[in-house]
Amino acid sequence: MTVWDVVVVGAGACGLTVARAVTEAGGSVLVVDKGSRPGGRLASRRIGEHVVDTAASSVRIVDPQVAARLERWAGATFINGTSTDGADGGGTVWHFDVPANEVAARWAAGVERRNGFVTQVTLNDDGGASVVLNGAGGRHHARRVVMTAPAPQSAGILTQSGLMLPDDLSGIHYDHALLVVAHLANAGDRPTTVDSPLISGLRWGSVTDPAAPVVVARAHNHVAADTLGEDANLTHGRLLVEMARLLADVEIQTSELKRWRYAQPVSAGIEAGFCSVPGAEVLAIAGDGFGGPVGADGVERAVHSGLAVAGWISN
Repeated sequence: MTVWDVVVVGAGACGLTVARAVTEAGGSVLVVDKGSRPGGRLASRRIGEHVVDTAASSVRIVDPQVAARLERWAGATFINGTSTDGADGGGTVWHFDVPANEVAARWAAGVERRNGFVTQVTLNDDGGASVVLNGAGGRHHARRVVMTAPAPQSAGILTQSGLMLPDDLSGIHYDHALLVVAHLANAGDRPTTVDSPLISGLRWGSVTDPAAPVVVARAHNHVAADTLGEDANLTHGRLLVEMARLLADVEIQTSELKRWRYAQPVSAGIEAGFCSVPGAEVLAIAGDGFGGPVGADGVERAVHSGLAVAGWISN
């Protein structure tokens, strides 16, 4: 039976940070994630013949330590300026030179990963812990386990496992996200800001071609929240009708709807990089809800959290 130094649940920015930092320090790490690719919200989609980043296409970093890690692990190049969503909170910005899923693949280089849906965590007689996949499927054993999924998902796994919840988790809340990625017959005019009760903004072009006839329309946060339980086809259709109104001279050929229940922490962030599970000192919970103040880029928060956990593991 293989016993890892740490099993990390989640292959997003925090999970990959834990894995790379612990591996560089000489530890053995396994990352388990339900997705077939690493990266979490570092995601890209092909629509027509074009590739579009559906979430992050740039990262704004204030802390030079975080920038240095991303330069080494993911080939980042930072410059002064604003991110692609217009945010300007100081620091430097890395505009991705490749699709976001390729950024994630660089970041995950050399990381041992397994695909599976983690449903429980158990404490072992030897003082370690195991993650259980797919209800009663495979188990992976470790001296420590780090859960990096969004806080409500980690809380759900702990509850299913019969473990106590840290008080800190109740203070983490998220904005939802809702968007439509569309391939157009013609580019037409390209507004980026719009006056719409449904859509907050438009992002044009593909990853490699700013002139490509594709657009990402992002819904207002309250619209994403209000339609979370609605039939996806109805939501998709309503947004397409609004896009047709806003872009009267443009024909939409194909489109996809994307939703995120946990897009960005909006509550008072937990300054500590992570929290431990009461009565289970070998379990830690981390992620972009930790590691810094709200308003910082989610990727920077996730990296701060991952580095804090890596320090805990090495002690």
